[in-house]
Amino acid sequence: MLQDGDGVSRETALVRDARMLWGLGWLQLISQETFTDPPFGWKGRASTIAGFVEGGFQVHFGMASTRLVNRHGYYKSQGFTAGLSRIVGDGPDSQDPDSDGALDEVTMGEIAAVSLWLALQPSPVETQPSDPIRQQSAMRGRALMESLACTSCHTQHFAVTEPTYVVAGGIGGWDGREGLRVNLHEWAFGDQPAQPQPGAATLLPIWSDLRRHDMGPALADAHDTFRDDAPGLPTADGFATFFGRSEFLTTPLWGIAVTAPYLHDGRAPTIRDAILAHGGEANESLSKFLTAPAADQQAVLDLLDTFTWFEAPLP
Repeated sequence: MLQDGDGVSRETALVRDARMLWGLGWLQLISQETFTDPPFGWKGRASTIAGFVEGGFQVHFGMASTRLVNRHGYYKSQGFTAGLSRIVGDGPDSQDPDSDGALDEVTMGEIAAVSLWLALQPSPVETQPSDPIRQQSAMRGRALMESLACTSCHTQHFAVTEPTYVVAGGIGGWDGREGLRVNLHEWAFGDQPAQPQPGAATLLPIWSDLRRHDMGPALADAHDTFRDDAPGLPTADGFATFFGRSEFLTTPLWGIAVTAPYLHDGRAPTIRDAILAHGGEANESLSKFLTAPAADQQAVLDLLDTFTWFEAPLP
C-alpha cells in the first residue's frame, strides 16, 4: 500500500505492508498498564484500537469519524487550519469538511463495534515442531535471543494484571464516560494466553518492548510522518511533532512465522532477510547474529518458526 505521497511518484509515498490483527486487545492492555509507546501502526501512531480503526477509515476509505469532524471544527474555530484540514478537508461546512455531501460518515458507535471485534481476535501461539532435532534447536534459539542482544528490543514477555478491555466510542469512553467492559479471557475468540489463577497476572509472549527505535537509513521512509499522539493543537504546517524517517515501533514477533512478507514495506520475503535488514539501534544485535556460528543462526530461526497461529501446525 502507498500512502501520504504526491499521488504520482512511488518515491514520495510511505510504502506499507498490512500488519496482522491478532491479539490487539492484549496489546492495548499492555500499553495501558506499562506506559509503552502507542502499540498500533508501524510508527506507533495510535494508542487504542479505536484510534487505529478511526485512522484506518480515514486513510483507506476517506471516511472521517464524527469525532474527527468535530475536532476539526473546534481547531478551525481557534485559528488552527493546516493540521486536521490535511486529513479531513477544509470545506466551508464544518460538518462536511471534505465537501462530499456525506454527513456522519463513520459514527463513534461504528468505531466502537469494529474496535471490539478486533480486540476479541485470537492471539498467536507458540507451536512446537514434531521433529525432536528442531525442538532442541528452537530451545537453544530462545537462549540465543538474549545472548545476541535481540531481547534488548524484542522483550519476550509482558504481564497484564487486568484482562478487561474497555470499549471506547459511541458506547462510551471517548467523552470520559465508562465504556462497555469485556474480559478477554472470557469473551475473546480462539486461542488466548493461558488464564492465570485468580488475582495473578496474564503473561503475554509478544516479543516486543513496544518502543520506537531508529532502524537506520536503509529502512528509512521517504519522509517524516506526523504523529497522532502528539500533544497540543496542530501547528500551521502540520501536527506538533513528527516521527523520523527511520523511526519504527518494535514489531511484536508472536505470529511471525505465518505473516510473511516482513518489515514495514514488505521488502523482506523471509525472516532471515528481515533480520539482515536491521540497522541503526539494532546494529549490535545484527553484528552478533552475523558472527554467530551457522548452527546458532539456524537455532534463532527455528525458534521464530514456532511463533505461529493455532491453525498452522509445524511438521
